[in-house]
Amino acid sequence: MVYTTAENTDLRLSLTDELRLSPFGQPLETQPCVFIDPTKTFQSFIGVGGAMTDASAETFAKVSPEKQKEILEKYFDPQKGIGYTLVRTNIHSC
Repeated sequence: MVYTTAENTDLRLSLTDELRLSPFGQPLETQPCVFIDPTKTFQSFIGVGGAMTDASAETFAKVSPEKQKEILEKYFDPQKGIGYTLVRTNIHSC
């Protein structure tokens, strides 16, 4: 799934495409590709997430409970949102 947020548009965490990984021959240099070799492992993958600042938390606290639910769903729900599993926050103030 591809979600897009773009300035000066109506796109705000908007589902804009759906991608599927599949076997593919030798790509051209101009084709974006992901190469996966399941026999090679380098590190563990814990999850994907973003950062939360004190300013974003304050803004979040000021919106309605309905909007808070929508924001949380769009960030953390794996079916209806982008499926974040991690959040980084600062200590004291940023």
